[in-house]
Amino acid sequence: MTGLISESSMKQLLSILSPSSPESLQTVLTRMTDTDWEDIIHRSNRHSITPILHKRLEEISDKCEIPTEIIEKIENYYLLNLSRNIRIQHNLGKIIKSFNEAGMEAIVLKGAYLSEAVYEDIAMRTMSDMDVLVKSSDVSQAEQLILSLGYIPHRNNPQLGISCNHYVYQRQNDSTPLELHWHILHLPFSDSISIQDIWDRAYRTEVNGIKTLVQSPEDLLIHICFHTAFMHTFSQCGLRMLWDIRVILKHFAGRLNWEQIKRTASDWGVTRSVYLTLATAEEVLNMRMPEGVLKMFRDSRNTGENKAMPLEEEHIRTAIEQIQLDLPIGSGLSKYLAFFWCSNNTGGAARILLNRLFPSPSEMRKMYSLKSNTAIVYLYYFKRVWNLFRDHGRAVILLLRRNPETVEKARSEKRRHLMREWMIKEVTK
Repeated sequence: MTGLISESSMKQLLSILSPSSPESLQTVLTRMTDTDWEDIIHRSNRHSITPILHKRLEEISDKCEIPTEIIEKIENYYLLNLSRNIRIQHNLGKIIKSFNEAGMEAIVLKGAYLSEAVYEDIAMRTMSDMDVLVKSSDVSQAEQLILSLGYIPHRNNPQLGISCNHYVYQRQNDSTPLELHWHILHLPFSDSISIQDIWDRAYRTEVNGIKTLVQSPEDLLIHICFHTAFMHTFSQCGLRMLWDIRVILKHFAGRLNWEQIKRTASDWGVTRSVYLTLATAEEVLNMRMPEGVLKMFRDSRNTGENKAMPLEEEHIRTAIEQIQLDLPIGSGLSKYLAFFWCSNNTGGAARILLNRLFPSPSEMRKMYSLKSNTAIVYLYYFKRVWNLFRDHGRAVILLLRRNPETVEKARSEKRRHLMREWMIKEVTK
């Protein structure tokens, strides 16, 4: 599968990031205009990989001609991220230290560990939050310690706890939230695995000089693949998440137990998420997976086919489409609205849409954190209609006018949802 990345600024960005020789890159760079560079910086910021772009330009700057103002602009982003990550690591260190002093174990997840230990440069990997895993029996104590450090619980924590197995906290005047997890997967995937196995495989290390636990390399890779494919559907920092895969494979080269990865992914019901992420990373970043890895995941289907099936190829194309989008495809378009507009079965789609517009009273009570059996829930239907009109009204108007861009967004949103449903069927079938 080749030629899927065709948009000009994306191709230029990926060309610069590729391990091509500076001499071959010079031909690409000399043709680039100031507008091209601005588009590339926009793309790299959109995907949260500008610090990685900075590092690459630094490596080739003595052999390639790059405008000085571009170097300076990208370096500013790098330094800003360095400053931000130092602050995040400091705040996370305080939290982990307080857990340690209370005799409570915790596993540092994703960005905070990746930036220091895997990227080996805390400025290289951007972070939008702090993620910590504790045992479910320790959640109450962990929350008390977090609150004592000045964090405030998110108002949606009751719903997040049920569906996402984590709570969110944030301090005033601090844009970086803390996510306190007691499971690394969301429903329905979390029902299929023993979280104790993750604790048993975790190992001790230091993050920012503080002793803590981190995931085993195999669990880390599976978790990042699941997060990339299922949770984010390759949008919102898509290239950064694929770059995580690249860096993990390089850092742990020769040490990853692929049979364990395959077995664990199967146990968790996330084989499709892992395969889709690895195949997409290979295609987009022009990298080679370790010998036989993709074949191993294809063989796990027991179909007798060693190549990607048509449906899998379709979902890889959808994943790449999500990465190429300048904004998350779902902006202003709910999956239900997209399905209604694109469905051949208008009656069935209308029933689904109406059910989402007007959920049952019990669902509404959960949605708005209302007391059980309270009749005031019926007043909240007016609020729900207003909220939906506020969020999606413009998209509805544009669809009714058959705006070409909005119609294509609806089709893309449907493809994204079908890709997600394909992944979820592995654990629900």
